[in-house]
Amino acid sequence: MLRHLLNYAPSKIVPGLINLLSIALYARIFSREEYGSYSYVLAFVMLFHMLFFSWLRLSAFRFYQSYKNKQLFFEKYTLRLFTITALLTAIPWLVIIVYFFDHNEYKILFILGLPLLIILSLFEQIMSLTRAKLNSGIFAVFSIIKAGLTLLIVILLVKLEGLGEEAIFIGMIISNFALVVYYFIRFPDVFYREKINKDVLDLMQRKLNTEFFKYGIPLTFTFILSFVLTTSDRILIEYFSNSKKLAEYSLGYDLSSFLVTNIFMILNFAYLPIIIRELEHKNLKLFARRLEEYFSLLMIGVVPIVLFVVIYAESLVAIGLGEQYNNEATIQTLQLSAVAAFIAGIKSYYFDFSFQLSKETKLQVVPVFFAAIINIILNFVLIPRLDIQGALIATVASYFLALCLSIIIGRSVFKIPPHFLDLFKVSLICLIMYLLFDFALGGLSLFWSMILFFITFIVLSYIANVTGLRKICKFVFNKKL
Repeated sequence: MLRHLLNYAPSKIVPGLINLLSIALYARIFSREEYGSYSYVLAFVMLFHMLFFSWLRLSAFRFYQSYKNKQLFFEKYTLRLFTITALLTAIPWLVIIVYFFDHNEYKILFILGLPLLIILSLFEQIMSLTRAKLNSGIFAVFSIIKAGLTLLIVILLVKLEGLGEEAIFIGMIISNFALVVYYFIRFPDVFYREKINKDVLDLMQRKLNTEFFKYGIPLTFTFILSFVLTTSDRILIEYFSNSKKLAEYSLGYDLSSFLVTNIFMILNFAYLPIIIRELEHKNLKLFARRLEEYFSLLMIGVVPIVLFVVIYAESLVAIGLGEQYNNEATIQTLQLSAVAAFIAGIKSYYFDFSFQLSKETKLQVVPVFFAAIINIILNFVLIPRLDIQGALIATVASYFLALCLSIIIGRSVFKIPPHFLDLFKVSLICLIMYLLFDFALGGLSLFWSMILFFITFIVLSYIANVTGLRKICKFVFNKKL
């Protein structure tokens, strides 16, 4: 387990730091209108990614272990499905360009959006397969190179060619494309013909078709509805307000999202393949122990980040985004979006396991469906009245509703223990930390506050014995996977 944690940690921490640097640089080299336009079109790219490709990526990850003896056939199958999906996706995207954005200021971004959509989706599918194979080292290297290469290309295009927000799209296209090409050069087996009996081949394909569509299609609807929760507010802010307000909202939201969500993803990437493996191999006691360790590490890893962002949001905005964004609206965006990211993360990266592990993904749609409806209603009511703050209130309320419904419905198909004792201990630690650092130690510099903050949190967690922190540390550092 230590090997995977050490591999997956840099795969998210280093790219996360690079992306934080990217946000800070983009806030300074692009105008608010340019960054707002980039965020607006990227929202459509991610919508299409979720609509057409997410089911394939998640199904490939979930079922790889079941076909490990036929892994070459399995990978070829997923790539064939991707090719068909990419061709079908291009049609509605081109229709959007021709009929809605032909003479629009966003046209060039939408033209670049199609190759970005396809190559980004292919890269994500390849990365899902590397996770399923437990190739955490390759995953880490690719993630780091992608983030660094994208930033380097964007800076060169802006400084040497004088490009605007389209430079971000071009940088993302080139970096994803380069890594996809390298992957197929490094692992060319998928292009080789495999000798399999035709009847056996037909049987496996029919079985895979059934499994992929039964498991993946409900997740597509889930991700579309999740898009409504995470991105539709940006489109409505653009509609009701302007690109400048959208830039303030997007930058604050992206900054806190990177700080909070990356920790969820590190632990999820390291633990979920192992959790699935133990469940598939019927090691139920080890499965339960892994799940308990995972939840404890989520609390210890994510909660202090959220609390730190809430307390020191003003300093983080000033350092990360610059003076032009150092206002009350952006600070509140950072604080509330950190809370929203935590609620969304604990739902998606823990309690939604009920649906995924039981393969009852159709039920996963229900919590997000009702949350999306509430989100849309609240956005239409609150954004015209409260502007950015209205969107934030709608997001937090909707995520909380989705979390509650996910826990209630999920327990009917696969009980995921909530570990209330851990929640109580962490909540008490947070209260102590808030009183200590927001009032007693408010005069320290950001650097020393950060050092002292996280040391204090770990010490208090150790004393409180959050799910036996000593036991987990001993297990992680002394046991092999």
